[in-house]
Amino acid sequence: MEEIYFVTSGTGVMKVDDEEQQVNPGDATWIPVGSAHSLVNNGTEPLVILVVASSWENK
Repeated sequence: MEEIYFVTSGTGVMKVDDEEQQVNPGDATWIPVGSAHSLVNNGTEPLVILVVASSWENK
């Protein structure tokens, strides 16, 4: 499943496979199919995200 994480408020550290980066409000991260990923809140307020996920099936 392919995903995109949009940060709407708060801050965090997003890791996709071996890459790690700071994320802030307004940032978007694309997560390719099959990638290992994590998101950790590193701020003092709640980290709020919108996740868009796609999946498709060939018939």
